[in-house]
Amino acid sequence: MGGGIKLARPDLQKRMSESRIKEAEDAGAEAVVTPCQTCLMGLAAGADSISSPLSVVHLNELLTRSVCPDIAAENVMAALRAEEVTDEKRDEESDPERT
Repeated sequence: MGGGIKLARPDLQKRMSESRIKEAEDAGAEAVVTPCQTCLMGLAAGADSISSPLSVVHLNELLTRSVCPDIAAENVMAALRAEEVTDEKRDEESDPERT
């Protein structure tokens, strides 16, 4: 749902995301869970574009809610965003031509 396909073919990515959300709805799912941050963003956009009531959740958030229900989802998402920034910074440092 994400990665290179989002950059190369955003139209295809949108259709695929919407299709996966519809499949989940038809299967009676309450949420869609993914371990991939880019897929999470694509699936969430697909859910929004078809006004789906389904939640799109990162696997880390689901696990944290299961193990530590007192931790707010906002804390999990903030940690994921911080991890993304760290990954991007590391990638930039390893490839000086990217900047």
